[in-house]
Amino acid sequence: MHIHRADSETPWPDVPFAAWRLWDAGVSWNKLQPKPGAFVFNKLDRDVQLASEHNVKLLLTLGISPTWASSQPENRNSARTPGGCAPPKNISDWRNYVEAVARRYRGRIEAYEIWNEPNLAKYFCGSVGDMVNLAREAYRIIKAYDPAALVVAPPGTGRDGIRWLNEYLKAGGGELSDVIGFHLYVTPAEPEKVVALTQDVLEVMKTNGISKPLWNTEFGWAKPRYFSDQKEAAAFVSRSYILSWASGASRLYWYAWDNNGWVTLHLADPVSLKPETASSGYSTVQQWLVGAEMKSLTRQPDGTWVCVLSRSGVQERIVWNPDSTVQISIPRDWRVSRVESSTGVSSQPPQSGTLQVHSEPLLLRPN
Repeated sequence: MHIHRADSETPWPDVPFAAWRLWDAGVSWNKLQPKPGAFVFNKLDRDVQLASEHNVKLLLTLGISPTWASSQPENRNSARTPGGCAPPKNISDWRNYVEAVARRYRGRIEAYEIWNEPNLAKYFCGSVGDMVNLAREAYRIIKAYDPAALVVAPPGTGRDGIRWLNEYLKAGGGELSDVIGFHLYVTPAEPEKVVALTQDVLEVMKTNGISKPLWNTEFGWAKPRYFSDQKEAAAFVSRSYILSWASGASRLYWYAWDNNGWVTLHLADPVSLKPETASSGYSTVQQWLVGAEMKSLTRQPDGTWVCVLSRSGVQERIVWNPDSTVQISIPRDWRVSRVESSTGVSSQPPQSGTLQVHSEPLLLRPN
């Protein structure tokens, strides 16, 4: 999950989640060190404390450059602050910053992500080699102060992000991380598009000899896709997690709980910050997936997707059809005794043995 203002106005989300990515949360480098030698850790301290209180792991994104440290301080094309997209002028400033953070939060921050979306010029306008140098220094320092901490490779996004990742891995970046990060956005398309995108990222990793976990560290929907139907929104959420895991991503960080400007699929009301109906899709899929083993994901000729899970040796199935409403016959060997929707509605299977399947995922539980 992403939460932007947990330390101030946003009540802690009432959906269950295990990891929190600190991005757009006011704790990037330019916020933590606004002046040379002057660190401001108050906000990050509070976020770290909140995470501890709620037993949530943290992923901190280390970029972006403060203007004073930037190699291009006059660059106004940065998404956050002048010069923020450029690598630091002096690598020693980056070393001092990473060291200060790793030393202060040793054992309390699970993972560090080198940068955000480096294939987009508004976030990173340096070269692939520049990013490899930053990753090399950060990896060395983090492991020296906190050997158990994970280092996540800077996550590209979109098809161009795959090209960038390939160049980064060829330049040795894969050896400087424990996890490969990527933003597997498919907006405004439907969640099913994440399957091919994930497989393409994994293929690039394989080609470069990288066998490490893949984390989707930012994902959601934005303009021009809008959701007037909260059931549709809930279905998108639950399908996203099912499809991402089945495709090979071991984590997905939803963006974002309290973003009311960019995103269009809201888990919480943009004004009141009270949970929307779509949040039920998040809570339900958490109950479905956590503690289970992913066995298979297939698409039937009629467009119906079937995901097979195993829980304590018993197989469960999740079914949906994103394109139309269809009737499927429930095989006897599935031994279905309960049907649960992604919005939490539970019922008995039809006596006819024929089930209506649509865009909202249904969990078929056996006897």
